[in-house]
Amino acid sequence: MMQILTDLHERRGQSLGRLAMTMGLKRSTMWRWLRHIRLGQPAIKRRGRAPLKDRSVLQTAIAKLRHGLYRSRGAPALWRLWQASISRFSFNVLVRQHRQELNRQRQASRIDWKLPDAVWAMDPAYYIGGYWNMVTDMASRFRFELMMAVRLPKKLVVEQLRRLFEKYGAPLVLKRDNGSNLVNPAVNELLDAYVVIPLTSPTYYPRYNGSVEYAQRETKQLAGCLIQAAGLSPDIALAVTPGLLNAKPRPCLGGQTAQAVFQAGKEAFQSLFTIKRRREVKDWIIDYTWTIIGQIKDVGQRVYDAAWRQAVETWMQENDIIEVRKPVEPLPHYP
Repeated sequence: MMQILTDLHERRGQSLGRLAMTMGLKRSTMWRWLRHIRLGQPAIKRRGRAPLKDRSVLQTAIAKLRHGLYRSRGAPALWRLWQASISRFSFNVLVRQHRQELNRQRQASRIDWKLPDAVWAMDPAYYIGGYWNMVTDMASRFRFELMMAVRLPKKLVVEQLRRLFEKYGAPLVLKRDNGSNLVNPAVNELLDAYVVIPLTSPTYYPRYNGSVEYAQRETKQLAGCLIQAAGLSPDIALAVTPGLLNAKPRPCLGGQTAQAVFQAGKEAFQSLFTIKRRREVKDWIIDYTWTIIGQIKDVGQRVYDAAWRQAVETWMQENDIIEVRKPVEPLPHYP
């Protein structure tokens, strides 16, 4: 821009101020640029900030603010203390993220799965021309091997579950969605043979099996990176992805890997839940289910399924398989 102004000034003899106004440039800006050039500096000097080194200190300070549903009191004053290291936009993003996380924790119940190998979950998915049935251990986040197929009928689901039961041992409870290839007599017969208690999600409520939904996204993301960055074929990428995820340290596991947590809890679970103990648990759940149904007038399949879920969840909670954290009061609304 300054080179153009200088050339026009020399050829036409017009003043630099008039030329700047013609081109929509403020005269003060033009003179500032000229001064920088004469001093041997870049014409445009952008104000920079020192890199943010103490992010954890800033996040701790943000956590101490009075957070409401939409506003955080004290945020502007805190930003002024840190404005030399972070822009206001980036600061507001951190505050908003912390506020949203607080609101999410307060609004929703949270379930902690305490015993590895006790509860598995499964859910089908589609990716790059093929299907798989994701099976994962809830407490350890352990991802079992994927079985890729062009289609995923109930026959393949039964085959996969039988292979996993024989290799790793059967869980006590198996969570599943409402797909016809997951909820059918063939799968139920296999679960009965190994004395595995089915726990089917409510209809049109995928969040009930949300941990597996997260596992699906995590698997697809890592497989996509392996395909693009390493040039692997989809089949090979999906074959190695569960092992890589199982070897990943996770903050939710105290920095341990899923592989380590799963293997450490496996022996304790198998010694506790023998076939005899499994049958006792199943009988208790059946009795409790009918106790719940006895208090309801109109009983259909949905009512029975809901009563079964409540019975299974009650037994797991009373026997320290899960811990349910209830939601607390929502964040206040600050005007």
